[in-house]
Amino acid sequence: MASKASVLVADDDGSVRESLKSIIEAAGYEAFEAEDGDEALSVMGERSIDLLLLDLSMPKCDGLGVLARITPPPPVVIVLSAFAYFSMEDVSERAKGKVFRCLSKPVSPQKLLDTIAEAISSN
Repeated sequence: MASKASVLVADDDGSVRESLKSIIEAAGYEAFEAEDGDEALSVMGERSIDLLLLDLSMPKCDGLGVLARITPPPPVVIVLSAFAYFSMEDVSERAKGKVFRCLSKPVSPQKLLDTIAEAISSN
C-alpha cells in the first residue's frame, strides 16, 4: 500500500491553517502545520514533505523567503495567498520555477483539493 502524500500548510492565520489542515486530512493526505516561514523550514528539515501550501505574508520569514531557501523537488509548492502585497506574476518570477500554481484566497475546498491532487500526481 502506498503511503499517504504529506502536505505542509504554512499560514500565520491559525483558523485558516486549521481549516485547510482539516480539509486536506479529510481527503486522505497527511497534513502538518507551520505558523510562519521559519517553522515551515524547520518542519521540512525534520520530515519529508510532498507538497507545501504556502502563504506569502507571514512573520519571521515570509513566503518568498521560504521559496528562496528551498530546493525542489520535493516539495511541490502551491502558493495560497490573498496577494494583497504581491502579484501572482511577481511571485512566479521571483520563485524561478519553484511554484506549481498560485491560488488566491479564499479558494473553494474542491478547487484546493483538485490542485493538490494535480500537483502531487505531476511530481
